[in-house]
Amino acid sequence: LPEPAASATGESEGPRTPVEEVLAGIWAEVLGVERVGVHESFFELGGHSLLATRVQSRVCEAFQVDVPLHTLFRAPTIADFAVAVAQLQVQQMMGDELADLLGELESLSEDDARVLLESR
Repeated sequence: LPEPAASATGESEGPRTPVEEVLAGIWAEVLGVERVGVHESFFELGGHSLLATRVQSRVCEAFQVDVPLHTLFRAPTIADFAVAVAQLQVQQMMGDELADLLGELESLSEDDARVLLESR
């Protein structure tokens, strides 16, 4: 495999956050490279659609979030992909909280539901 592309400084920038650290490990393993810089493109490092599905599966498992496959195509660097994963986690949490709230509301009287909503 070709060596990962270097940045303008001659070295690739390493992970800056815990999320980027996990993603870099997943990408390095899937791509069969020693390390991945946060601004290097998954596809320029030899990634393709089959490897993208492996990344998707491992990311879903590592972060407990459903990541659509197209996310990697739209955010092909670790820096961008980490932001996308964080956004998906927030959306999923908000969706879970909304589902919980709706479940609570269904079991309450109209007056109790109004009080609950006003307290939030």
